[in-house]
Amino acid sequence: KAGIAADAGVTIVYKQFAQLLDEVREHFGYADGFAQPAIAGVSEHKLGGGVPEKDGKWRGLALGEFILGYRDEDSLPPSYPLPQAPSEPLGRSGTYMIFRKLAQDVALFRGTLREAATLYEGGDEEKLAAKVVGRWRNGTPLVSSPDAPIPGFDREDMSNNAFRYLDTDQDGARCPLGAHIRRTNPRDALGWQGLDESGLLAYRHRIIRRGMSYGPPLPEDAVEDDGEDRGLVFVCFNASISRQFEGVQTQWVNDGNAFRLGHDKDYLLGDSTTTNRMTIQGKTADPPFFLAPQPAFVTTRGGEYLFVPGLRALQALAAGRW
Repeated sequence: KAGIAADAGVTIVYKQFAQLLDEVREHFGYADGFAQPAIAGVSEHKLGGGVPEKDGKWRGLALGEFILGYRDEDSLPPSYPLPQAPSEPLGRSGTYMIFRKLAQDVALFRGTLREAATLYEGGDEEKLAAKVVGRWRNGTPLVSSPDAPIPGFDREDMSNNAFRYLDTDQDGARCPLGAHIRRTNPRDALGWQGLDESGLLAYRHRIIRRGMSYGPPLPEDAVEDDGEDRGLVFVCFNASISRQFEGVQTQWVNDGNAFRLGHDKDYLLGDSTTTNRMTIQGKTADPPFFLAPQPAFVTTRGGEYLFVPGLRALQALAAGRW
């Protein structure tokens, strides 16, 4: 295949090898990749992955949120025009892909949590780690089980992902308002109108994520860096880079306004600045716990915005019609 590509004028300029880690964890130790959007007419299961509705049900997101040439959430009524897309043949069944190589400083992450945990609930480092992400390391959501992970948590059971925030944890006592999973997918946490600072509905920022770790794991319990390059090869797919991927990164990961958290950023992925910290809400009578600003745990080493054509476009390109 490499020879065929070379004959067609394609040159490989970079390779990055990646692999699944044990138990499908990433380098910080968390189970990952099982909370994906449910798409109407495509996904069999909609629990927790689509749009929460007031009657306790969920519905899948419109296909056009991810694939060009189809109706999105803003054009579902048949009388509405289809969303904008590139001209044919590119504008049907293509999508936009974001690629990122994300280096993870595992030693810094472990050391930071270990030091901070000496002041948190009797040294409960695992609970503090769960508060940062919003899930215990095996994937158990804090909203469902705030005091301990569910033994044998089944990541394949979609009902385990069908949780909400507005009625069960509006104040963040279980899952902090600024936890990673609450920022990147607020579900109903912003209210039933779901309006964020840009005036767009919260569920219109969903992306289809894929990722795989690269580099060797840091030995268990090590808190000193071993000099190895390790991290995550991340890709995602969406119909609008600005509204979806950039919306999540700019408005939710690196800004606390939508969550009424001021200068707080995503403690796991946010840009590292002297104003960045994390506020961990306690129970009603308890004061919050603050994680102090720290150097970045995750650093972007490279990336690209790409267009992925559909079959119709590929056929046209192969036939020289475009």
